Amino acid sequence: QSILYLGSKDFAAVYLEQLKGSSCCDRLSCSESLQVQHNPPGRIDLILFEAGPSIALSGQSLQDLVHSLREYPTIALTSRDQEHRGIAAVRAGAQGYICIDDIDERTQRIAFDHAKQRHQLLTRLSDTDATVLSILKSINDGVIVVDRNGHVLDINPAARSILDMGPRHQPSLEWVRSFCQLAADGKTVIDHDELPLVKACRGEKFSNQTAVYRAAGQANVVLSINGQGLFDGNQDRVGGVITFRDITDIMRRTVELEKRAQYDELTLLPNRRLFT
Repeated sequence: QSILYLGSKDFAAVYLEQLKGSSCCDRLSCSESLQVQHNPPGRIDLILFEAGPSIALSGQSLQDLVHSLREYPTIALTSRDQEHRGIAAVRAGAQGYICIDDIDERTQRIAFDHAKQRHQLLTRLSDTDATVLSILKSINDGVIVVDRNGHVLDINPAARSILDMGPRHQPSLEWVRSFCQLAADGKTVIDHDELPLVKACRGEKFSNQTAVYRAAGQANVVLSINGQGLFDGNQDRVGGVITFRDITDIMRRTVELEKRAQYDELTLLPNRRLFT
């Protein structure tokens, strides 16, 4: 694939040299002007840009830069100690970010593929669904967007917080297939066709589905989930979106109240209703 890098060569010199020799890149062009030529030579499959002071020095804001590159999939380049710049770039509209001092070829390939898939979906969205998606991303509920093949294309900060997921973690298809596969009791396995992301991916609209999110090393989280399909201007399905909130404490209190209702508060003996 043909990649264009915008930014200081000194900032990413080592990374760019490694990128040239990787299987992820067939052709690499560089420009320090932070803008694409009106008639660029050859095709551009992906744009990488430096997320740093060079943007302000160019006389534009981060939002202005990302907006000017909206015709292309874009990935911000930053470093581990400045990772917040990458997060800010994604919030401004970039498809992803990479810490150039903490990346391997496999993770890089995943990031590149993700950026192109996400850009393709957002480009195809109908005006109505694009507006809905922009609103959903700013709410306090968790939001996950998938394409029609089930690839996760977007996870908002609230969702990452609820699911205890790091900012650079990109879920696999296996993760999608196992997401919330247990009912609210934590025991009953939900049929595959009734899984939240599966239903949203096939365009089904639903609300208030309760399910348990389970991940290694952390307590179960009970979620209340809404979902719907995403469509392009021709009403062809291009993906789906779910929103959810953590109702673990609510469910726990409900169970406790139900248990208390079954016992006498003074004697702590079972209520007579248990025997009728």
